[in-house]
Amino acid sequence: MEELDRSRSLGPAVKLMLAGEIPFFGPGTIKLFEQIDRLGSVRGACEATGISYSKGWKMISRAEKALNCRLVDRQQGGKNGGAAALTDTCREVIRRYKELEASVREYARAEYEKVFGGMSFS
Repeated sequence: MEELDRSRSLGPAVKLMLAGEIPFFGPGTIKLFEQIDRLGSVRGACEATGISYSKGWKMISRAEKALNCRLVDRQQGGKNGGAAALTDTCREVIRRYKELEASVREYARAEYEKVFGGMSFS
């Protein structure tokens, strides 16, 4: 049986977080916001991402406080239930976050190749 060339599948793993005093925006926040955008509901987005409703609101509030702007427009529930939508600012923050994340991953991959390139793990 031929051995796998594991060095081809190895590389850096990068998890990018935006932070002030504490981290407030990262992959989990992006997933939550994308689900809010898709479903139009914070409750539905929390269920879809597997987090509690209270944790979802904490994530939204933490990001809004850190960025000092509204990221989710909400309509209170009632007879027909509430609604939620991302603000244009939120969409722009997500776009720029993803741009930065791609750049960081590209940089990390290039640095990995410089440091570990040519090294055999067997």
